[in-house]
Amino acid sequence: MRQFGMVQHIPRPPRQPDNLHDLTLRGKDDIDWRVQHAVFLHEWETRLDRVWTQEACTTTRLSSNSEYMVWYKRHTRRWIGLITAKHGYVVSNI
Repeated sequence: MRQFGMVQHIPRPPRQPDNLHDLTLRGKDDIDWRVQHAVFLHEWETRLDRVWTQEACTTTRLSSNSEYMVWYKRHTRRWIGLITAKHGYVVSNI
């Protein structure tokens, strides 16, 4: 949102069924997947109805203590290198 000059909000968690990655197509020739996933297809087909618009942000820089930045720091891997990738941890220079 910030790259388009808008206020950045904390995103909602993604919507997906808990068993989404457990699905297999084997032996399910009789299932109409368009019906099975109609909710998601409808969401995709109407995506242009949900284009976000808002007034331009007047702040050029986010405070590191803003609600969004606190959330961002908890959910983002900010520095990735060979050592941190190998050991699976994050290093911050701040």
